[in-house]
Amino acid sequence: MTPGAGRLAALLLLAGCHTASEWVEVPRDAAVGAEVPSLDRGVIVDQGAADAGPAPVDRPAVDLGVDAGPAPVDSGPVVLGPDPVSFTGTLPAVTGRGTGTLTVGGQAREVLVYVPSSRGASPPLLVLFHGTNDTAGAIFSESAAQRVADDHGVVVVAPLAVYQGVSDWDHPDSEGRWWETYPSVNPDTNRDLLLLRAVLVAAQRAYAVDPARIYLLGHSNGAFFAQLAANTVGERIAAWASSSGGLCNCPTRPDCTFTGRGTSCASLAAQSGWCACSGPDKPGPIRTAGRRPPAYLTHGSSDDIVTPYFTCALASRLAAAGFEVETVLRDGDLHVMPDAFAVTVWPWLFRHRRE
Repeated sequence: MTPGAGRLAALLLLAGCHTASEWVEVPRDAAVGAEVPSLDRGVIVDQGAADAGPAPVDRPAVDLGVDAGPAPVDSGPVVLGPDPVSFTGTLPAVTGRGTGTLTVGGQAREVLVYVPSSRGASPPLLVLFHGTNDTAGAIFSESAAQRVADDHGVVVVAPLAVYQGVSDWDHPDSEGRWWETYPSVNPDTNRDLLLLRAVLVAAQRAYAVDPARIYLLGHSNGAFFAQLAANTVGERIAAWASSSGGLCNCPTRPDCTFTGRGTSCASLAAQSGWCACSGPDKPGPIRTAGRRPPAYLTHGSSDDIVTPYFTCALASRLAAAGFEVETVLRDGDLHVMPDAFAVTVWPWLFRHRRE
């Protein structure tokens, strides 16, 4: 086990919510440098996006005995303009790796940035969200995001969550560093959604990122937050990827302890211990109107920290709500992010473009 992996394993024992796959190290000598109508105004600028690739494949929803929620309503195209989010600060306008500070709601927030030398005039943007008690540098390295940046001219940003002094549904018996989710799901008041909105505006100013190619990727608690973001500011997101997250309708995350073996939700649902939770949607509501950004979901079938039941419940609900969903279950895998996850999922993400 590498020193980094050992550190994260220790955090898992403390927080019970995150561990790491094999690290892909970033060179240390890199250059430093709910529906929201108020957000849906103006015109999105098409700055010359690349070929979107092959058309997505329609997949039927899997009936897992989970309430599919209300039927989707097709509200037509949404016209976007500048986000009116208020913040101060900038992201480092240099090539290589650097750290910026954005002050949102009176709180200074740290954002790790990597700007590749291969960046074009209007590059895609990939936003990473780390897991509980982890760091921006860890999700950056574990996902191998720098390879994606260098190979495809992608700007990568990884904000840092803040310390939470109270427990929540995801961490009912602890305090620590994690992303704010249910019941705080309003992007005008949730401090982490405000931070994300500020990051998107700051990245546009600093790097002229393509607003039609903004992507999210998260692991564990970061996957829960990426899901919340995609469902609250979805008009601004091209696609998103979730590792070891999902939809929790149990009172708390630990209330469902199902683990199994297999590579499909249908096979897992037939096994002993499959859960049957009902209650509010956590980390937040699934949108049934407006743009529903495509989702790539992956989970280890034997994950005993965040049950794969949650990802299967999410896949079913998203499909019923009109999202395009790609679900990859890894037989026997635990609570880890797939090796070089950003590299693996990038072709799927880039296939999608915000129209």
